[in-house]
Amino acid sequence: NGRLVAENGKLLLTLQQRAYPKFVKNSVRLKKKITPSDFVVKSALALGRVKVRVIGRST
Repeated sequence: NGRLVAENGKLLLTLQQRAYPKFVKNSVRLKKKITPSDFVVKSALALGRVKVRVIGRST
């Protein structure tokens, strides 16, 4: 929808807490722990804005 959700490293919206069934939790096995740096979007643009497409979100 083109809505700005983060700027200057800060989240601009409030995420809703969601409840998931117990069987869903811990069902994905990854080789390494996910860190915030895994979500950094790298760009060749030194300054300015970059459009990023996000597929869904969950908390």
